[in-house]
Amino acid sequence: MSQPVHKKKFGSEFLCKTRYRNTLPLPPFAPKLLALPSSSDRYIKYQSTGLTETTANELILDNQWAMPIDLIEMHENYFGEGRQSNRRGLDQTDEHLLSVPLRAGAPGVNGTTAGTTGMLSRSRTPAVSWLRRTEYISSETPTGAGKGAGKDSGARRRKMAVDNTRDGQIAAIEKTFERFLKKSDKGSSPVSEDDFLSSLKHPTKPDLKAVESIPVYPDFSIWGNSYTLVTFDVDPEMSNDQRVQSLEQGTSRQPTAQRSSNALIKPMHDANDPETWLGYYLPDMETAKEINKKKRSRAANASAGLGLDDDEEDAKEMSFIHQRDYTYSTMPCAALSQLVFTFRDVPESKQKAAFYNNMQSKLMLRKKRVKRYEDDDPQITHIDVTPRRMNSDELAAKRDSQEAIGL
Repeated sequence: MSQPVHKKKFGSEFLCKTRYRNTLPLPPFAPKLLALPSSSDRYIKYQSTGLTETTANELILDNQWAMPIDLIEMHENYFGEGRQSNRRGLDQTDEHLLSVPLRAGAPGVNGTTAGTTGMLSRSRTPAVSWLRRTEYISSETPTGAGKGAGKDSGARRRKMAVDNTRDGQIAAIEKTFERFLKKSDKGSSPVSEDDFLSSLKHPTKPDLKAVESIPVYPDFSIWGNSYTLVTFDVDPEMSNDQRVQSLEQGTSRQPTAQRSSNALIKPMHDANDPETWLGYYLPDMETAKEINKKKRSRAANASAGLGLDDDEEDAKEMSFIHQRDYTYSTMPCAALSQLVFTFRDVPESKQKAAFYNNMQSKLMLRKKRVKRYEDDDPQITHIDVTPRRMNSDELAAKRDSQEAIGL
């Protein structure tokens, strides 16, 4: 009885795929450029023959697409065999179409002037007010069909010119008070505040009326500090379930607002995650009440003419609890594009006024995805913060920023 023949199977003798992680060693010497001699005689020299030159390559033509001629014999198609050119001259009435436009006042074709030609071209300009201005349409080209469109654009550009010098800015500020201090007749008293407020009109809502005017000043007391405008993609105060529950039960947002107004943002990093993110921390209710109480006392000291650093601060620790993590993107703000206003009384006159400060940058925060690793660093759930006064370097930087504006 014959035994079946077993064919030998060729394949890997290992249970898993082998991987060689040994890297190649570096060359023991620096790279070199070797000049290898090469003879040009070993290349084939091309020589054209008469048969190649006289052979006409076939070209498939399509008479339906305006190609009825043989493109190989282009010389005969353009000039013909001994035929003369039957060129027709341009009509005299069409010669002015080839002329170059002249400046205003210069003589044009057929005795006309460039000013007349421009007037005719402007008179034929259609009224296309529905046409939207795009980046391909010049902003200096008048699109209106009115007679003074070109003059208005030039006057508008001259009116929009801004003098950035110190004297020019002072003159521009003084000019804003002329309307309030103007007189109806020579020798009459200036316009009262009530009459001035009644003359103001809202640009989009004519039914609104101005009831009070408040002077606006730069806030020199905190001008050396840098502020950032922070925006969130969703409401950071509560989760989705808590938000729906609060809306159904009518829960007040005042306790949550006290905490969110004193939030703390801390930069975070992890050894397993090369990306940096920001941790969002909120104080507990007791800490939030103490912080708000201290803010009110500082505002009262500022209204009384005392400095912001005149009140004594105790070194009491404040506890903050971690809420969630955010990824961020930073972008700078243009000069005076984003302002923060505070309303308080002027210490000298005890009158209500608004004080503004400039925002330096914008910070966009988006909720961070949770990534879990086996060897993750433990998450920081609580932070204890102790207030302190500004050190010498911070005070020097604040003085430099104030000296930059002449304080």
